[in-house]
Amino acid sequence: MGKEKLMKKTIIAVLICSAIVLSGAWYTALAEDKEITDSQQLFESK
Repeated sequence: MGKEKLMKKTIIAVLICSAIVLSGAWYTALAEDKEITDSQQLFESK
């Protein structure tokens, strides 16, 4: 029983991590242009 619970927790953790990575990559791809322009404006203002 202990191993099964550990396996379930590990699988859930892996799923959550992969979901975070995927959503982060999707957000980066979506907002890439905005981020580039924002960072350029920040450097110029400094």
